[in-house]
Order: sequence, then structure tokens, then C-alpha cells
Amino acid sequence: MVLRRGCKHQGDTAKRRARQEMLCRRPGLMRMLRTSSKDRSLVVSDPLSAGLSPSAFRKYEMAMKNASRKNVIPGCASVVLKMGEVVQARAFGFADLEARRAFRLDTICRVFCVTKTFVTVAFMMLVEDGLVRPEDPVAKFLPSFADVQVVASRSSEESPPSRLCKPKRTMRMHHLLTHTSGLSYGSGFGEVPGDATEEGYAKLMGDVDRGQVRSLAVFVNRLAKVPLRFHPGDSYAYGFSTDVLGRVVEIISRKTLEDFLQQRIFRPLGMDDTGFSVPEDKLHRLAACYGNASTWGRLYGDVAGRTPLVSRSGLIRLDGDRPEDSAWRQGQECKVQSGGGIMGHLQGGLVSTVADTVRFVRMIAFHNARAH
Repeated sequence: MVLRRGCKHQGDTAKRRARQEMLCRRPGLMRMLRTSSKDRSLVVSDPLSAGLSPSAFRKYEMAMKNASRKNVIPGCASVVLKMGEVVQARAFGFADLEARRAFRLDTICRVFCVTKTFVTVAFMMLVEDGLVRPEDPVAKFLPSFADVQVVASRSSEESPPSRLCKPKRTMRMHHLLTHTSGLSYGSGFGEVPGDATEEGYAKLMGDVDRGQVRSLAVFVNRLAKVPLRFHPGDSYAYGFSTDVLGRVVEIISRKTLEDFLQQRIFRPLGMDDTGFSVPEDKLHRLAACYGNASTWGRLYGDVAGRTPLVSRSGLIRLDGDRPEDSAWRQGQECKVQSGGGIMGHLQGGLVSTVADTVRFVRMIAFHNARAH
């Protein structure tokens, strides 16, 4: 696994709203979960019998092998599905370069922002249960969001850079679902905050890193005090919206986010390797996390006594020099269960395997009860 800095996303509001309405009309997620098999194996069907070219897969697999050999990535695992049938399942390279441990289909990876997918499905299950609606105000469940403020647009270079105002419309659940809430992420690793919003995020993330924020409830209540980047519905910003959605799931279900995900999604699907931490008996399957010198410097450059562990490939190990040092080791995991997938410098979010993820993708994309 290689950590790279994420990119900004943009989207069309009308298309996002249409997509949201379509999701609400889809067949019940609970019915799909109930019909999902718990067989954990991945039996690969012949691509030719599925109407696919075996030569195309050979080219793809060679590209993946070359990527790991040339140290573009240390290793990876991939599965290709066609109409729910597995037509390719291979692993390439190494999960741990120092230990020379091969990547496998059951290698446990930090999935970071893919966590958002699972949390969004959890929320939509509550919509189907009739316990919440996409048009409900966020403040209905989180009173701390009743008094949010927005960073006002500057009319000129002489205007105050961080003037605040009230939002011109109410923040609603569909704003969280579509990342149009006004919440965003702060400045990048090692960058200086540029306004009141980024300063607020930087302070909050620092407190998470120092262990001063120890629950999603505390995190979200403090997040509500950070000014919004824009008025809800006015624009798009990838950010903490799904973390807030995760807290709504907790409030409605009266369970922790992990308990809800385990009881309603992961266990019914047989996703036994998916969760917010890695138990001791599975640490040997946790993939190491790597980055380049620039990423390491932004993460740890100001940490006294910290020196980089450079692999023979030139990639630098992040998140501890051994699996036992990982911030995802059970007992060491972030106390804020991040629905968005990352907290602080490098912690929070789910871990999973490609084999587990196949089960989830089948349920969502194909409504297919069969597992191979």
C-alpha cells in the first residue's frame, strides 16, 4: 500500500441529486444482505466463458507485475467481476517489503476514504428503516449544527479574510451524502492553514493526534464549531461530511459506528477481516504502508527522534516500522471511528481485504446472492 496525497473533486449538483434520488429508490439493502452467502472463497471463472478476452487479462496482470517490480507500488491485489462472477483474482508484489511478505487476497489493508462507502450504505439502511430522511436537517440529530457559520466570500483584497456569516440555507442530510455541506478537509500535510476553516481543522486534527479527542461524538461537536467553507448546497468539497453522517448513524441506532457496521453489514456478508482495527492474531496479514520522502517529511519531519525506514526500493515505511507499531493495531487504534476514513496525520478509518470487498461490491452492484 502506498499513501499518496488525495486530489480535489468537483461534480455537478443536478447529477448528484438525481443519483441520490435513484439510491433511495433501489431495492432494499436489508434484503440484499439477507440473501448474501457467507462462503468466503473466491473461485475464478474462465474469462472466455464470460465473453472476455484472456489476452487482455494477461496484459493487465503483466502491468501490475511491472508496477510492483519497478516500485511504483510495493504490491496489490485485484479482483475483476462480471455480472457477479469472479473472472480474475490475483495478487502481485509484496505486502511488506522489509519482511519480503507477499501480497495476498487476504492481505489486510487500510482502506482510508473507501470507509465512506460503507458508512453511506449504513445511513441509507436507516433511511429504508424510516428512521431518517435525506431532507432532514442535520441539526435535528446534531443540535450543535444549529449554529454553524460560514466563511463569507471576500469582496476585495482589502476585505477581512475570515469574515463569518450565517448559512443562507439549512444543512441537510443530502448535503452530507453529496459532499455539498460546506464541510471540507483542512490544509494538506505540512501546509500552513490559510483561513479560519483550515485553522479550525488543524487545531482539531492536532487534538486527535494528541489523544485529546476520544470519540466520534466529541469530534463532531467540535467540528460544528469550525466555519463552513461555503453555504450548504452552493458547491462541492470532499471532506468530513461522512464523519458527521457516521455520528448520525450512532445517534439513531444507539450503537457505536463500528457496532452498527459489524451487526448490519460486515457480519451478514461474512466480511470477517473488516473493522476499525486489526486483532493481534491477524497482524501478520496487515500490509505495510509506504510513501516517498516528501510524504514522510510532511507526516513526521517535525517529530523529534523519528528517522525514516527506507526500503531497498526507496519507498519509506509509514505507520510504524513493524505491524506491531501500527496505529491500526487493536488497542492502539484511533478512538475516533472515522466514517470518512482518516483522522489526524495517519490514523482512523477501516481496514479490509480485497476478498471481503468483493462480497460488499456484489451486494451493491449485482444484488447477487452467490459467492465464489
